[in-house]
Amino acid sequence: MTPDIVDEDNVEWPREEAERVKLFLPKDGDPYQGMFRSSEQTTERRCVFRFDEDRQLLRVEDETAEESVVLDIIDPDDIIGVNVEVKLVANRKASERRSIGGSTRSIANIDSDKSTLSGTDEDERGKISPTNHGSTTAANNEPHSEVPIDTQAKAVLSLFVYPKRKTLAKGSILRFCRAEQNNNNSKTTSTKAEVAFNAGEIDRQEDNSSSPGHRYAHHRQFIVAPSEDFTDLSILVNAIRKLSRRILTKETEGSLRDEEERLLVIINPYSGGKLGVREYDTIVLPMLEQAGIAHDCLVTTHSRHAEERMKKQSSTSDFKDISEYSGIVLVGGDGIIHEVMQGIHHRSDRDKILKKIKLGAIGAGTSNGFSASLAHASKENFSPLDSVFMIAKGISFWIDLSLYETKSNTYTSFLTFSWAMIADIDIESESIRWTGFLRMDIWGIVRVLFLRKYRARFSYLPPTGERKAITMPPLGDPLPDSQGWISCEDEFIVFWASQVTHGGEQMFHAPPCKLNDGMFQIMIVRGNVSRLRLGLILLSMEHGGHFGMSGVEFIECSAYRLEPISRGSYNDLDGEVIESGPIQAAVLPSSIRAYCTPQYST
Repeated sequence: MTPDIVDEDNVEWPREEAERVKLFLPKDGDPYQGMFRSSEQTTERRCVFRFDEDRQLLRVEDETAEESVVLDIIDPDDIIGVNVEVKLVANRKASERRSIGGSTRSIANIDSDKSTLSGTDEDERGKISPTNHGSTTAANNEPHSEVPIDTQAKAVLSLFVYPKRKTLAKGSILRFCRAEQNNNNSKTTSTKAEVAFNAGEIDRQEDNSSSPGHRYAHHRQFIVAPSEDFTDLSILVNAIRKLSRRILTKETEGSLRDEEERLLVIINPYSGGKLGVREYDTIVLPMLEQAGIAHDCLVTTHSRHAEERMKKQSSTSDFKDISEYSGIVLVGGDGIIHEVMQGIHHRSDRDKILKKIKLGAIGAGTSNGFSASLAHASKENFSPLDSVFMIAKGISFWIDLSLYETKSNTYTSFLTFSWAMIADIDIESESIRWTGFLRMDIWGIVRVLFLRKYRARFSYLPPTGERKAITMPPLGDPLPDSQGWISCEDEFIVFWASQVTHGGEQMFHAPPCKLNDGMFQIMIVRGNVSRLRLGLILLSMEHGGHFGMSGVEFIECSAYRLEPISRGSYNDLDGEVIESGPIQAAVLPSSIRAYCTPQYST
């Protein structure tokens, strides 16, 4: 189900101000060269932004043509940032870039810098010259500057856009129409705005297909025509920013990031293929800068380093306490998220911290179940860039956590709990970790051939529809009959309790799960299932095909208790071994916000 549109009427397009902001396409690197005019036409094109309210799309229209031509269609949902900078251009080849006032600032502050800029003659085509208190000649006693005296400035408007790649099948009618459109554009000069607009609509329909492609960078830059007043430009930029965050579900309403937001990015450099640092340098850092999000970065150096960082910091510490951040972003596998959650769990103010911070995950480990689940719920592909895109958009969604209790410890969980076969595969395959995610397949074959069955008493509390945490009795006490607990004793091959859809990036094991439905989905395979049937179940998990198969059960509950009778397996919580023996858990509904935009409502 698509999300509800909330407060859409508040995003009002400033039509008059947008019409007054005249933009020019850069002479070098014009992305629309030759698309809608003949090669003999040499007039520099002036364009404006217009907004189609029916289709909720931004249009870039060429005003230098005899008839208005749509040069580009931009979906605001693909925009993560809008920026205006001043670029100083000398007559010699060298150039110097600097931001307004000597430091990067948002367009909302440009008005305060108007006195330092003056517009040039209209023929200068979008250039703004720096002033020296009204004089263009340097004083004789001024120190030598490498910037020539005749340096001119251009205000450059940048839109940082990450659309989805097209993934239509070869026989798709949309692909055929687009190919025909491209052929026509290469042969003739268009004079119809609808031609380009329809092409943009085809792109948008492809982007919103049921199997969208990965996102990629497709940024736009425009030179702003000279002006002594940047008020209209400021209004235009703020309007584009609002449009880029206009789609909210009921759960994400009010969860947009603050302008003063600061993130703590924690990188596990040893996770998975040891690509965490490279992904930060090439993807995370540039995209956060484009979105205007400040952050601090920590590269872990040893086991449980991330958990230690969650401890409360003293006033004399060199590090900020995590309460000073608005979000924590983890670059690595599920293990580093587990460390962070346990570090927060042991703080005395954990409830306050969980309500304050937002959680982001960029999969760079062996098993990236959490980041894959966030991407799946948001109908995004799983990749570092797609994950950073959701963080850069700044929209968050309340998700469930759970509280686990063993004989002597308690834990906060965000992912899954497994016992029996899945736990055996996960833990015992560590010996062949060098094979990557393939280790799960290899050890899965071993465990099917040398099958183990475990006996246990399993009790669960069916969901009541009330979204509130269940108070569990102490683990050694009997469960209350009055609450409606259901118990059974049996042999189990698979016992897998989940709050997310994916146990790994290639493991769509719990299709019914939603991020905030207040329930566990417990997948059970009992001991009477044959090896052949079990093998088919495991092979079908990658794409969720096991759901509904004979021999597979999914039990919904808000709390459960597992009391192993047979020995030999592990308690595997979020991919980490914890204390063995009896265990119980209860859902903590809507406990923390995660950077994602789930395409369903609850």
